[in-house]
Amino acid sequence: MSTDLRRGMVVGPAEMLSSVGGPLPTQHRLMADQTSGAVFAFTGSIEPGTLVPPHTHEREDEVTYILEGEMTVELGADIFKAAAGAVVWKPRGLRHAQWNATSRAVRYFEVVTPAGLEGFFMEIGRLTATGALQVEAVMEASRKYGLDFDMAHAGELATEFNLRAPA
Repeated sequence: MSTDLRRGMVVGPAEMLSSVGGPLPTQHRLMADQTSGAVFAFTGSIEPGTLVPPHTHEREDEVTYILEGEMTVELGADIFKAAAGAVVWKPRGLRHAQWNATSRAVRYFEVVTPAGLEGFFMEIGRLTATGALQVEAVMEASRKYGLDFDMAHAGELATEFNLRAPA
C-alpha cells in the first residue's frame, strides 16, 4: 500500500502506477508527480535476442539493477555482461545499449533521475495501442525527451550479435 508522500512512499510488489505494453514492456512504480520530479522508477523486461538500440540521454542518469537473467550492456565502446544482482550505471551523455543474448527473459529494475522520461514510455505505449508504432514516430518522440538513438550502430550490433530491435 502506498503511504503519504510527505513521509515517503511504499509501492507494493503488485502495485503499479501505470503499465506500458509495446516493444519494451514496463511497469511504472514511481513517477514525477509522486516524487516532485526527482525520480522515475520502473521494472521492465527484455526478451531473448532483443536489442534496446544505442541511445544517449541528454537529461537523465540511469541505474539498472538486474533482477533475473543476464543483460549485455554497451557503455560507450565497452561491452559488459550484467547478471542477476548486478548494477549498471548509465550517466547522461554516454551512449549505451542493452540486449538479451540468452535464451530466457531478462527482468530489471531501473531508476531514472530526474523524472520525465516516463512520458517517452507512455507515448510509445500510445503509439503501440493505436497501431502507429513506426521508426519515424519513435524518433520524433525521442527528440521530445532528449533521447538520441544511433540506428546505424544498432544495425551493426544487430548483425554482430544476431539481435533484433524490439517488436
